[in-house]
Amino acid sequence: MLPGNQRDRIEILNEVEAAKDSYSGRNKSYTHAFYDRANISWASGGEAMIGRMGTENRTFKAKVRFRIGRFNERQVIAWRSEYYNIRSIDPDRRRNYMILTIDRIPTGTIDIV
Repeated sequence: MLPGNQRDRIEILNEVEAAKDSYSGRNKSYTHAFYDRANISWASGGEAMIGRMGTENRTFKAKVRFRIGRFNERQVIAWRSEYYNIRSIDPDRRRNYMILTIDRIPTGTIDIV
C-alpha cells in the first residue's frame, strides 16, 4: 500500500461514557481520538421517502493501514463534515491494510464533546 494512495484525511472519534438523561435513557457522546489517512470509495446508497421526509443511506469503504487494536465498531469517523458509523473491519491476508465499511449517520443525531 503506497502512501500516495491514501488521499483522504479522516478523524476517528471514540465513544465517551454515556450519560443518563431525565428519562434514564443513555445519550452517547464522542470525543476526538486521532487522525488517519484513508482511501475512501463509494460502496452503495439510496434515497427513500418516509413520512414526507427524504432519507439517504450511504455506505462507503475506507482503506486504511493495518494497525492492530486501533479501530473498533464503537468508534465514529468524521469525514467531509459528516459522520460515519463503522459497520465492519476486514483486514487483508498479509496484514498490510484494513477495509472499514462505514455507514452515514444522520445529521444532528450524535453529540461531539
